[in-house]
Amino acid sequence: MYVKIKKYKENFTRSYLQLVESFREGNKVRNRIVLNLGRLDNNESVERVNEFMRLLGPFSSVKSDSIDLEKDLTPLCTRQYGPLVVFQKLWQELNLDKLLKDSFHELHTVFDLEKAIFNLVLNRLVAPSSKRHMITFQDCVYGMKQFES
Repeated sequence: MYVKIKKYKENFTRSYLQLVESFREGNKVRNRIVLNLGRLDNNESVERVNEFMRLLGPFSSVKSDSIDLEKDLTPLCTRQYGPLVVFQKLWQELNLDKLLKDSFHELHTVFDLEKAIFNLVLNRLVAPSSKRHMITFQDCVYGMKQFES
């Protein structure tokens, strides 16, 4: 058995939720509607499905607790990806990486100076903050190479 969304087009499209059973008839696979659960755009139908699932729960060998994403899951951290990709492309098209490496080729530093400048400029563009705040900013941008002063 499986759940199927059936769409009917009249003047506008209506979607219905159906419980369907597959069975064999000779060499062919056939489907039979076991239960119409109602229209998807109807709140009563949604409540009916929730009640149906609640009633069937005790008889199921699969134990699944209902999860409310807003209440039960809280993200510890989110990461940005878009600004990094766009800024990397601009950085490379303007040849800033090569310009900085050529300018600093005689300097010997503990960390990659070009990457440090990249991170600082990206920070000022996306979420302006202090140099000390860079440590936490680097953690919030997916794929950003980290450096420590």
